[in-house]
Parts: sequence; structure tokens; C-alpha cells
Amino acid sequence: MDLKLDLKIALKYSLFVLLYCILDKLHIHFTLEKDYYPSSGTFYFLVILFPYFFAAIILLSFLEYIKYRKNYIDLIIISFSILFLSSLSNYIVNFSFFKLFYEDIQLPHEEGILGLLNRPSVLMRPQFNFLYTEFVFPFQYLKDAIISGYIYLIIGVMQTRLFILLILLYHFNLFFLFKKYEENKWYSLVPVLNKLILIRIAGKPVFWIVLIYVPFLSYFLMYSINKEIAEENGFDSKLALGMTFLPSVFYGKVSFAEDVNSETKLENVLS
Repeated sequence: MDLKLDLKIALKYSLFVLLYCILDKLHIHFTLEKDYYPSSGTFYFLVILFPYFFAAIILLSFLEYIKYRKNYIDLIIISFSILFLSSLSNYIVNFSFFKLFYEDIQLPHEEGILGLLNRPSVLMRPQFNFLYTEFVFPFQYLKDAIISGYIYLIIGVMQTRLFILLILLYHFNLFFLFKKYEENKWYSLVPVLNKLILIRIAGKPVFWIVLIYVPFLSYFLMYSINKEIAEENGFDSKLALGMTFLPSVFYGKVSFAEDVNSETKLENVLS
């Protein structure tokens, strides 16, 4: 593990997020309505495109990790450091604009509790609560989205920073796992097909591909698949549990474990 290098990579890419947050906040500031509610101006696309921008930043940091690869824990440190620094950047920008432009503004209709409830968000003092914002809120949002049954809400959850990170980390680890087993690495990006490849790697019956999507039963089948893969790579069943319930994080332990049967260079992994 090279903590200094990990933080250097995370800081470098987080600076791009900081710049994006500044541009986005400038856009909001200059397009505010008279009542201080934001409007959709010329650069409203900055708000819409942020999930894709953040995904690109995460992916670029992954690719840089490949060049300096030390240990899988380095990738985890880089990933979640970027998540933290991105959240911090957003807070710093919001707080700076609040202190500079909004703190002393009093609206004519602001009286009592009702005035506080109706106060525009840009006039509210920003709060920094990393654990709640990045970890608790997305899962609360996901629960509400599933209960309501609204697809667009579920799509919204998938665009939060945490879920973007977990989705990319999962497919990145799967990509290298398929590479390790000399499977088509690009199949790792294809739903259903990537599960079929995992079934084949573990030596399980092909018809499991149908059963693997049955609620609750899927956990038992995936545990069996992951246990075979983990043990084949020198790990015990504890890792298989992690691979089953938090695959985004734990698949990498197998994907980047030393492979005595292969001398493939990481520089050629995308070839």
C-alpha cells in the first residue's frame, strides 16, 4: 500500500470536481430569480451532466491506478478518497458562496417558522455531513424509490456519487476477473451475460442463469458461485460472503490477487 500516492491521485482528480462545482455554482448564482430560486439558464447542462462527469473522473483514477498498481487496497483508498474530497469540495463551494453572497439576505416575507420553511436553499447555511449525505441518504432514497415504484426515482438513485462509484468499481473488478480467467473481458459490462460467465468460471450448471434472478434464492446461488471462485484463488468462505453482499468492493480481492499461472502485463489489459 502506498498511501501517499493514493492520496495524490485522489486529490488530483478531486480538483477537477472542485472546478466543476465552482462553475455549476456560478451558473446557479447568475441565473437566480428575484426570489432567489434557481432557474434553468444557458449552462443548466452542468447540473444534468455532473453524474457523467463524476463517472469519468472515477474511471480516469482507476486507469491511473493500473499504471502504479501496488495493492487492491490502494484502489479502495483512491475511490473513497475521491468520494470524500468531492463531497468536501461541494460543501466548500456552497459555504463560500453562502458567506460571500447570501448570508445577510433577508426576504420581505420571512417571518416566523413559515419563513424558515419557505427559505430558498441557496440562502440556507450549508451543512457538511459526509456519512449521511454519501452513505445514508442514497439508501433511504433507494428504499423510497422501490416502495413508490417510480422508475425515474430509481434512476435518480443510480446517479448519486456513491452508486456511481459502486457500479464502476464492480464492473472494473469484474473486467479484471474475466481477464484473469481468459474470458472476454468486455462481457463484464453486459448484464446477464456477465452472470453467465461467472457461472461458467465457477463450474455451475448453465440453468442457474434463470434461478439467479429469483429473489432471496439468488443470494444462495451467488454465494456458492463466489465460494468456488474465492477458494480457487486461495481465499476462504468469508470473502465469498463479501463478494455476495458487497461485490463492488470484494470482487477486487480476487481480481487483483497474484496469479501464478499468468504473466500478463497490466499495461496490455485493454488491448
